[in-house]
Amino acid sequence: MLDDIVLDTNVLAHSQNPNEQRYDHCCALLDRILNCSTKIAVDEGFSLDHAHNRSYIGSEYLDNLRFGSLPFSVISQLAVSKRVSFLAKRAPEREQRIINQSVRNVIDRAFLGVACNSQEKILVSHDFVDFQAQKRLFLRREIGVDIIEAHESLDLL
Repeated sequence: MLDDIVLDTNVLAHSQNPNEQRYDHCCALLDRILNCSTKIAVDEGFSLDHAHNRSYIGSEYLDNLRFGSLPFSVISQLAVSKRVSFLAKRAPEREQRIINQSVRNVIDRAFLGVACNSQEKILVSHDFVDFQAQKRLFLRREIGVDIIEAHESLDLL
């Protein structure tokens, strides 16, 4: 059982779209997270209230998840049940330098920084534009973060 996991917004968004090829895996992932003790890890300042949210990841979630949707409901339930870990979005200096040099998108850097600071160092993402297969291998080797797809995470929960 994982202590924590970082969920990229695209994985959550895919669970809102039955036409998405990864839809079933994303829904299964959310179901498993909801029914185990694993926490989701986000950057500090996270709030489901837009007015109080200071989190990069929280902003992504709030901007892309429909109120009342499965992922919004799961994130809300996890927050209410204190199953959210609040971590720094900046990794330790060496790892942050590698992240900054290899990832252009500031939000993706936050997801990686949180994953780097998490217990399990796992980011579930379906972003193959910013996290191509070679970059995933490089980041695993250099900063110790595994970037996996939803279907790969199911056996870990």
